[in-house]
This record gives sequence, structure tokens and C-alpha cells, in this order.
Amino acid sequence: MLKTMKEREGNANSLKKALRVGRRPGESTAREDILDAACERFAEVGYEATTIRSVATSAGVDPALVMHYFKNKEGLFQAVAVDFEQIPETLFSVGSLAHFAEDYFRMWEDPHWGNRIRAVVRSAVGSSRGTELMQQIFIPAVQKAMPLGGNEEEKTQKLTTVGTLLIGTALARYIMEVPMLKDLGPQQLAERLAPALRAIEAS
Repeated sequence: MLKTMKEREGNANSLKKALRVGRRPGESTAREDILDAACERFAEVGYEATTIRSVATSAGVDPALVMHYFKNKEGLFQAVAVDFEQIPETLFSVGSLAHFAEDYFRMWEDPHWGNRIRAVVRSAVGSSRGTELMQQIFIPAVQKAMPLGGNEEEKTQKLTTVGTLLIGTALARYIMEVPMLKDLGPQQLAERLAPALRAIEAS
């Protein structure tokens, strides 16, 4: 087991507190409604298939208002993804890559961060622009909290390998809902990857 029950409960509570940092305070506004609608659209159909009009319809506003706030679809996507620049390092456990993986998968199940991760990752699939934006915003945000040793070249190699494992597993579990994974929780997913992650740490 990666953690005892008490440790898991304590970490889950700490994670929930950290996740709240990303929530927007105060009452809902038209701009926030548009962002929430955009998150849903990007998460459901990806970057290429999302349109300003479909986001406006989901948010219950005129398309002109979406363009007023965000100018175009790319600006809208960047606004959705920019939240990742605010990911607090305290969100992740200090320790092994296996602990990091569990907290990463827990983010996918959080109401706030989960929608944004789905939006960014789903948009990166089949869209060169979506991939570029994910590389610019999402990956660096996660990288700053990932416990990796070695020189810069070694860290880059490890980051690529770990990123492939984490993003690939999350895609299979939370977006594709592969039968053998779709009922597994964050801890179980991390346990599946633990041997590979330990090997990366030891390399």
C-alpha cells in the first residue's frame, strides 16, 4: 500500500484545501459562466470542434460577449488553461513519484481542476495548437511540483517518461474510460504505476 488509511485521509483533506486556491471567489459573473461552459466544451469535444457559438449557447450569452472577453477561441482556451499556472506546490505530497501520481490522479476527480485538466488534455488530442498550449502551460505547472533528481538532461528524460505514463493512464481512465481502469481510484491507479515510477527514480 502506498499510504496508510490515516495518511490518505489527511492528505485528501490537505489536497481539498489546496485545490480551493484555484476556485474563483464571489458570485458568478458572465465571464466566469463563459469559462465554465468553455471548460465543458473543450473537455467534451476538444479544441478543434469547440466553437465560440457553442460556448455562448452553453453559457446562455451572446457570442459577441464571448469575443468581447476573450477575442477568439485561442484566447478562450488560454484563459481556461492559465489556471494551471496557479497550481500550488503544496497540492502534491512531498516524497516519491508514486505519491505524486496519486495526487495527480486525485486532481482529475476534483470538480474544479478535473474539468480543466480534461479540457486541456482532450484538446491536445488531435490538435497541434492544443498540444502546443498544453506544453506551454499545463506541463510546466506539473513539472515544478514533480520530485525528480539528476541533472537537467536526466530530469528532462525522466519528465518525458513520467509524463507519458501519467497522461496516458489518465486518458485511459478518465476520458476513454477503458473497462479495466474506469473503476479504479487515484490510489489504485498510482499503485499500478508504482513499480515503473520506482524504476525511474532509481535510474
